Amino acid sequence: MDKPSHIAENLIALPNFEQDWGLAQFNEPLTDNPTDTELNDLIVAQYVDGKGLACPMPLLKLKMALKQTQMGHAVYVSATDPNSRHDIGAFCRHMGYGLFAGQTDTIFHLLITKNC
Repeated sequence: MDKPSHIAENLIALPNFEQDWGLAQFNEPLTDNPTDTELNDLIVAQYVDGKGLACPMPLLKLKMALKQTQMGHAVYVSATDPNSRHDIGAFCRHMGYGLFAGQTDTIFHLLITKNC
């Protein structure tokens, strides 16, 4: 599965974003939204570096980022705590947000779409 090619310019300059995004592969949708075709068209507007943070900190940082994210845009989260993937997945299902996930080594890559 591909990943979005539209990245907010302010994110490209962040060293952690560039490193994590280069590794990211989103191969399993964890919610019913978005569809594969929408994934390619998403605009990644925010980045949450949750690596090394214990849950619920990545989820709390995601909630803050979503407040600043326009409808239809996405937030990319990288996290190392396996509980973060579960908690963020439950949050997205509850809120109706789209979620794609992938994993490389010990890093979980989550792409959350603010669609409601």
